[in-house]
Amino acid sequence: MAKVFLNGVIETARDSINTFKEIVKLRQYYEEKIMDLGRRSKKAQKLLLYLFSYPVVDNKKVMNELAISFNSANRLIGALVD
Repeated sequence: MAKVFLNGVIETARDSINTFKEIVKLRQYYEEKIMDLGRRSKKAQKLLLYLFSYPVVDNKKVMNELAISFNSANRLIGALVD
């Protein structure tokens, strides 16, 4: 019984490692894409990091986190969506 349990723990740990690696690759991919946003890239990077911790946001959260206006938050979210 203990061997079956330990095999389950090992398999779960392997899956977690693979998931973590994929998340890191995804973050790197989007960090490279963000560089195409020109002067907005610095704020977009901050927003990207925020999104990896809090994947569901709205304009108000982005406004508060980045200390920007509603319109700026809206445009930045739109740029990342595009």
